[in-house]
Amino acid sequence: MIKFAPIAETEVISLVSEGEGLIAKLRSTAEPPLKCPYCGAERVRNGTRMMIFRDIPQNEQPTRIEWRRQKFVCPRCSRSSHDNHPAFDERHEGVQISVRVDHSSAQIAALEADEIDIGVIYDWAYVQEGEVLCIDPTVWVTSLTHAQHLRRPVPVAVYFRSQWSRDYAEHSLDRQGIDWRAAWSCDMAGGFRVAVTNGMAIAPLSRSTIPEGCRELTAEDGFPMVDNARVVLRRNPRGTSPAVEGMAEVLRAAFAPLGRGVVR
Repeated sequence: MIKFAPIAETEVISLVSEGEGLIAKLRSTAEPPLKCPYCGAERVRNGTRMMIFRDIPQNEQPTRIEWRRQKFVCPRCSRSSHDNHPAFDERHEGVQISVRVDHSSAQIAALEADEIDIGVIYDWAYVQEGEVLCIDPTVWVTSLTHAQHLRRPVPVAVYFRSQWSRDYAEHSLDRQGIDWRAAWSCDMAGGFRVAVTNGMAIAPLSRSTIPEGCRELTAEDGFPMVDNARVVLRRNPRGTSPAVEGMAEVLRAAFAPLGRGVVR
């Protein structure tokens, strides 16, 4: 019989022995707070994401925890967030992780300035150094309920200040001769997901981040693919550590389904 030491306020979905290790799939049973950590408004659920952790060995086997983590988006500030679980902090005592969500150019600058240890960069120009985790196409996305892509002019979400938005996303619509208008403007992809989900506009999103209740617009709908971005893992050039290498392994595992052409 496979045994697994329980974690408070979690439920074991499945427990399997795979190869030389143990994989425990968990979900949180605690009700996460709905207050946005950035502006204090009430945030709304926005799907889930699988998080992967290395755990202490169980039954003398290397153990990996796969936790389906609740994602949220704030209608007021358009920022994304997720639920936290203190039991995981207790399980991995001594390791503190801080996450920075920003544009790729800012992440690269933070790496160079020694402000972060590791970064995941979306590289549209195929020029960035690092380890390629997968290819994640950018596609036009619409709401299944609101179907804004059928309107004319098509309401579109655009970035405030982005050469990429003008040269790739907006140009792809012009190239197809699609009549469109800027109906939603923001500076973060999380705001684009709000626009699509609420039926305000269609938006260019990475295929892996399409929200629930939405779908990709394809050539059959008359919409082209925007681009194919490389997802690149980059490290701080000043060196590494066992903790950083452990995080790199977790990131590789998290992006592996995309590398195999599987999006969950």
